[in-house]
Amino acid sequence: MHPFFRVLVAALAARHALALSSTGHTPTGTPIFDLPAGTMLQQSGSDMHAIAANGSIIHGFENAVPTRTSSTRSQSPVTRQAGATVAMTSALATWDSDDGIEFFNTTIVVPPEPATFDSQLMLFGAGVVDPDITGAPQGIFSVGLQYGGASFMQGLAGYEGGSFWTPLMILEFVPDPTLVRISLFSSPSTTPVVLNSGDILSVSFSGSSEAVGNLTYHLYTASVPNRPDLSDATVAWQTPVNAVTMRAVEYGVVSGSDYPDESLVFGNVTLELDSGFPALDWSVPDGVDPATSIEIELQDANSDGQKGQVVFVFPDSD
Repeated sequence: MHPFFRVLVAALAARHALALSSTGHTPTGTPIFDLPAGTMLQQSGSDMHAIAANGSIIHGFENAVPTRTSSTRSQSPVTRQAGATVAMTSALATWDSDDGIEFFNTTIVVPPEPATFDSQLMLFGAGVVDPDITGAPQGIFSVGLQYGGASFMQGLAGYEGGSFWTPLMILEFVPDPTLVRISLFSSPSTTPVVLNSGDILSVSFSGSSEAVGNLTYHLYTASVPNRPDLSDATVAWQTPVNAVTMRAVEYGVVSGSDYPDESLVFGNVTLELDSGFPALDWSVPDGVDPATSIEIELQDANSDGQKGQVVFVFPDSD
């Protein structure tokens, strides 16, 4: 049994156990929570519990998982920053099978820093997508890169984002937007881990299932195998993942010079199910996505849509 499930009974009983305060908000008002390295996020009905590596429950996200009877989670009013905008674009891969994920792997090549930094924030990640009861996305668990940000992104490590790339692990609750950052660093520092242009992160998600009583949990553990200094984390949902994605989320990007002047590449994208390697059905925007001015290209994939690269092509600086 996965060690975190030793506290499952306590987690189910402690629906309002402990609460963390959000560490900040995005410019559009989405709350941000920071969790320590090694945290597991485990579904409990319509809630998600954050369980620390020592087995203690450190937070409960109420109504994070939509159900037919659950209501929208109430939030305190948040002031949006003037002129704040958020935009996103993604490549999505699905498959025709109910088999569980064995692994999902890709690499991320760090692009150059943008020519202009004016507190814009860009998040790029590869991850798994969990559906709600209707099949729509309810959660996205991803690993990737963060560039930029200002005081509103100050978090667990105690530093503000800036004009540099740093690794990021994040769980996004989709229907009622919330960003949960899981620290990749077991020893928090006031000094950010800066990634340089050309650095490569190997991103891996391994899947498994665990029966606990009359419930089946689908566990997805994210890791960066080529960086042993970065910690793993696990999310446990009661529905299996039905898609993988490479995505970009941006705040405050207003011109081409706010982007890198070279493409961002997710390489050797590979998905294996319990039954083997499925044929992937890819969905990408047709041409340049008007929301972000980014074009996404699927390149060099085999006949099953595997082992290719997903390239985010940025607009020319202006």
